[in-house]
Amino acid sequence: FYSWGLFTDEGFLYAAGASGLYRISQDGTVWEQLIDGSLNSMGRQDIYLKRFAKGADGDFYGIYTNYDKAHLFRYYFDETADAVPAQTLTIYALRDHATVRQAAAIFQKENPGIRVDYRIAVEDPREAVSEDVIRALNTELLNGGGADILILDGLPAEIYKKKGILADLSGTLSDMRASLLPNMLSNYLDEEGKCYYLPARVMTPVMFGSRAGCEALTSLDKMASYAGDTPLFAPDLYENILRFTAYTCYEEIFEPSGKIRDGALLRWLLAVKSAGGRGQAKTSFNESEMDRLSVDNSVFLDGFARQCDYNLALGRSSAAAELLTSLDDVMLPFAAVEMLSCEVPVSGLKKTFAPSVAAGINASSGNQEAAGAFLRVLFGDEVQRESLGDGFAVRTDSLESWADMEKDISTSTSMRGTDVRLEGKWPDRQKRENIIGIVRLASVPAAVDESILQIVADGSKAYFEGTESAEQAAEAIGNKLQLMYSERE
Repeated sequence: FYSWGLFTDEGFLYAAGASGLYRISQDGTVWEQLIDGSLNSMGRQDIYLKRFAKGADGDFYGIYTNYDKAHLFRYYFDETADAVPAQTLTIYALRDHATVRQAAAIFQKENPGIRVDYRIAVEDPREAVSEDVIRALNTELLNGGGADILILDGLPAEIYKKKGILADLSGTLSDMRASLLPNMLSNYLDEEGKCYYLPARVMTPVMFGSRAGCEALTSLDKMASYAGDTPLFAPDLYENILRFTAYTCYEEIFEPSGKIRDGALLRWLLAVKSAGGRGQAKTSFNESEMDRLSVDNSVFLDGFARQCDYNLALGRSSAAAELLTSLDDVMLPFAAVEMLSCEVPVSGLKKTFAPSVAAGINASSGNQEAAGAFLRVLFGDEVQRESLGDGFAVRTDSLESWADMEKDISTSTSMRGTDVRLEGKWPDRQKRENIIGIVRLASVPAAVDESILQIVADGSKAYFEGTESAEQAAEAIGNKLQLMYSERE
């Protein structure tokens, strides 16, 4: 019951959280839902429950905070309201997104007659999405089914667009187009100016460290030939380094369609093996290695976790990068740069951004009007101005307002057996404006396909272990990728 508000009253134990209010009797075995959080403010992602209680009048009261403000909400039974709204708007996503939940809570309050049914294919954020999940969705969509709104992160959005699965959003977002980040927006308009899907958030990779190291992070050739005194990469799994470099060298590796460029796969494998090997990378670590190198065998979906500020501060890598999802993420990078007086300060990475919460409307949906209204909430300022941990705002006015964010927070990190402690604090206004400037200028979408990454990671293991050549691995991986491309198209 982490983050839940628990209290007792008249022989019942109550539990309040984002999904609603529940109770169970003293001798009971089944929880009863009293309030559905998806139908009211309990589902909002920008406020945090501090206390929930039952009043003397039988109503319920919740106290919420969002850093500098407190809010009191009253929940009561309305005899005139429908217990279940007559209309349902369905939203499908491979993974959960706080921004979608925030938009759903706001939309639900504005449209009490429409229930938002948010369906998530993979609940565990650490679990890989299988191609079977995508294949099943593709079949449903091609047969005219599927959810009203599709969150396209991890899905073949361009293929859906070509097959007519996605509706034109030009009319839906016409009055908002001038408010959206122009460098981001231009990537999602076709020759006629039509738009079929659009990210509601952007994540921004930044790099920092030595000049030679930063140059090697963003070039396969320089990565392969890197010979600095300090390894380019800190100890890590080869799979994580593959995932990491998929972002840092995105344009060199991938076509705009998301497919791997001809000849790039072999160069990619060779570069990761060369630079990763110097940093003691492995396909897996045994217990002795984990203890000696202070690593484990965790795989991170974007690969960024270990090539980070702290390993740079320890001198285990010559450069570091971070995939920023909010201003909270820059506290330790700035601290590392100041501690080491880095040649390259926190800087944008080739104007790259990672699209997040990419939304489109199913062309076969019978709820086009409601779906359009939801997207206007999703891209509206009330959602966009909030920092929810899944990316930066894509509205210019909302993003600029983030420069005014003030938080009295700090963070620190250290490692057993070392005397290095990295302490970061909330960035001052100039630093906030620097990061917002990087986001505003980002113009190259790095839409890394999770299924492609998994095929490359699985197919390269034997090469990294030394039991087959890079050429053999690249050929086998290429054959599997071609089969996947064919099935999707």
